[in-house]
Amino acid sequence: MAQAHAREAIRLNPNDPLNYRVYMGISLSQIAEENWLGLKETAQKMSAFHNTVTVFRLNELVAEMALGNVERAKELARIHMSREPDFSVSMFREMRVRISIAKPEIYDAYYTMLTAAGIPE
Repeated sequence: MAQAHAREAIRLNPNDPLNYRVYMGISLSQIAEENWLGLKETAQKMSAFHNTVTVFRLNELVAEMALGNVERAKELARIHMSREPDFSVSMFREMRVRISIAKPEIYDAYYTMLTAAGIPE
C-alpha cells in the first residue's frame, strides 16, 4: 500500500526535485521484502535524480549481486570506490543502523553482498 501511494505521488508530480526521497522510501520497502529486481529498477531511477548519492549506487550493486549479476556488481563496486576511495562496509553499517524497517538478517545479507562485490569491510 505504501509503495502504491509513493508511486502515485511520483506520477502526479514527476518533475519534483524531491522525488528521490520517495524513491528512497520505495527502495527501503523493497529491501525489507527482498525484492531485488524492484530494488535494481528503483536504484536506476533514483540515480537519474541524484547520481552522486552513495546509497543509490549501493542499492543497485546489491540488487545486481542478489540477481546473480556478479560481474556487473563488481563493476559498480569499482566505480563506487573510484568516487569514494575511503568508503567501507563498516562505515556504511554505522550509517544504516538507524534504519530498522527490515530484519537484521536482511541487512547482514546486504552488507555481505557489498563485501563480495569488492567494497572493503
